[in-house]
Amino acid sequence: EQVNRIGVGRITLGVRTLRTLLRATGAVVEEFTDANRRGPAYARNELLHRLYVAGCDHIFLFDDDCYPVMPGWAEYFLAQASAHGLPYLGLPEIFKSRLLKVESEMGWWDSMIGCFNFQTRSMLEQVGYYNEACHTYGYEDSGRNDRVRRILGRGGMPSPIRASAYIHSEDVFAEHPAPNMTVEEKRAAIEANRPIWQAELDSEQLYYPYPRASA
Repeated sequence: EQVNRIGVGRITLGVRTLRTLLRATGAVVEEFTDANRRGPAYARNELLHRLYVAGCDHIFLFDDDCYPVMPGWAEYFLAQASAHGLPYLGLPEIFKSRLLKVESEMGWWDSMIGCFNFQTRSMLEQVGYYNEACHTYGYEDSGRNDRVRRILGRGGMPSPIRASAYIHSEDVFAEHPAPNMTVEEKRAAIEANRPIWQAELDSEQLYYPYPRASA
């Protein structure tokens, strides 16, 4: 029986040319192509469920604009999660997120982006899945991040201070890979999802179950 099994998942719409992921040793790797454009909440939920069923204890999720750029990336995040006793780590929007405080190697930020995150199996069992009422694009990350924030009870969201040296997001740096959606499509989806996100924020519900019956 394997212990501390690592799972790595990546979602894509099949539009962008995918970078090769630097593999973590012994990791279970899953990819989901959202060909029917059901949205990142649906796609990420599929990967989270697959990796959970596969018995993974540590789960990394990537969007298709985001990828590791340094060997040892998984080991770094796992070491920092263990050292700080944290079941969840994310990636700030380095130009827009606000750094609240630094504790040793861990930075605490006012917000995180959705293109990458790390979570333990126990965190997934507490916070559950993304809210699929947010469809197509927009706010699915914000709602789930707020639930994670409430579970952590520390105010901010944690990211190791060297995270951006290991993980790169093309979208954050406006490197303009082939866009998955037009600007107009994104704006329309964001506006449609705004009240759904607000309802999630106002709710006391923390755990969202996997929306489809398990096989």
